[in-house]
Amino acid sequence: LNIPIGLVTDRFEVADWPTIPHSTRLHLRGMNDLNRIGASFISHNHKYLSDLKSFVPQLLGLPILCWTIQSAKSEKKAREIATNITFEGYLA
Repeated sequence: LNIPIGLVTDRFEVADWPTIPHSTRLHLRGMNDLNRIGASFISHNHKYLSDLKSFVPQLLGLPILCWTIQSAKSEKKAREIATNITFEGYLA
């Protein structure tokens, strides 16, 4: 079977993820499970797409999706980096 496997990524700031322990948030922020799960893409918080520049070698060749776009302005900025986007409450 050829099933796409994605990894949802974010900065995992405590304000946004208050119930997740600090050590777990650091682990998730570092995308440490990317190879272990055999990810074929990532889906990153659109607000922090610029963070991905430090992960270029790790992400080489992987499509980058982003979430969640709610305006034309956010879409335009996200498409500078993301391969595709997830919409919510906004008709492209």
